[in-house]
Amino acid sequence: MIWKVVSIISFAACMILVALFITIKIRFFHNFTKRRLIKDKLLEKKWLAGNYNLIFNTSGEVSHVINKYIITYDKKKCYLICNYTKQFYNVSMKVFAYNKQQQLIRVIEVNETGMSSHSSVINLPSNCKYVNIMINSVNNLPIKETNEIKAYKKLIKIETLALFFGLLFTACITINVITADLVDDYIKSIGMLITLVPNILICTINYIIISRLFILKKSADLGDYCK
Repeated sequence: MIWKVVSIISFAACMILVALFITIKIRFFHNFTKRRLIKDKLLEKKWLAGNYNLIFNTSGEVSHVINKYIITYDKKKCYLICNYTKQFYNVSMKVFAYNKQQQLIRVIEVNETGMSSHSSVINLPSNCKYVNIMINSVNNLPIKETNEIKAYKKLIKIETLALFFGLLFTACITINVITADLVDDYIKSIGMLITLVPNILICTINYIIISRLFILKKSADLGDYCK
């Protein structure tokens, strides 16, 4: 009897967690795609070597790492070069590219290595008119835990808990169907307790693998905007 109650609670918990997972993911992705442009100060417009250049000054926390950046238009191509406040051997950042209507069109993950006072040439969409820059880490030290990272850490934990309760529910139903009334509740309880071991093991491995993949990629799955 007790395991029937456990199976019902497990199923309910699993469904609630799945619904919570979907809600958080939809809300996060919606907020991300609606990310508004924060305009930086335009310092200068000039032609150089046949290319049209826009030079911007940064603001906020970004200005501690990047003081200026240049958007260059070369025929049908567009590039970005960032000037650092000093030499860094590693800079990880996210570049948000916007079109003329200030709509987000792409998010680019940039990981620069090698001692330098400026970034390498970063390719932007040809119709890019503005950019916003978010610094992830400098010299392998994180600036802060972004909302993106917080959201995905929460999603990983919720997914792991949903998996645990889903496997527990499956084990309860399977044992009840196989044994039916052939064995007493004590034997069923022993069987259920035994299934908890591989259940916990699977969930632990699942959590470690997903967390590890997230750290290695250093970026979230942000749909068609990422490249």
